[in-house]
Amino acid sequence: MKQQMPIGAGGVTLYNHPHKKGLKEYLDTEEKYSPPFLRIGMAAVWLWFGINQLLYPKDFLQWMPKAGIVTHFNPTHVVYLNGVFETLLGLLLLIGLFTRLASLVLAIHLAGIVVFAVGYNAIAIRNFGLIIANFVIFLDGHDQWTVDNLLVNRTTSQSRLGALLRKLLL
Repeated sequence: MKQQMPIGAGGVTLYNHPHKKGLKEYLDTEEKYSPPFLRIGMAAVWLWFGINQLLYPKDFLQWMPKAGIVTHFNPTHVVYLNGVFETLLGLLLLIGLFTRLASLVLAIHLAGIVVFAVGYNAIAIRNFGLIIANFVIFLDGHDQWTVDNLLVNRTTSQSRLGALLRKLLL
């Protein structure tokens, strides 16, 4: 079907093909993929930092706060502990288990790193964006590709386990 739509002084011919969508229509139907992509992307960031802290702890020693409770411990051990923490929570985020809890804890964790270790600089501004991204994952909760979603869908709403999972995961 051919349709004429006037624009300005001339006209533009638009073809309404039933199998072709415009960009807006396409994006509207594909927006369901945004939460999983954000969650998986943030999981990749956390896994990269966590694993690199375990493999190359000396590269992260410069970010250790010069004061506070962590100064009472061996700095390399603190980096290892932080690497394990970020790797485990990154894995939870990747598979989507306790998605809300993991993303909220990671957002708070990164905010603490900014306040106590990084200070105000370009890295802090980047980290602020990562904090917001983690908080958005917290607000969204589980998506269609998470273990949380499988657990919630497989438990009945009448069971005690189902009620507990809904409280924890939703």
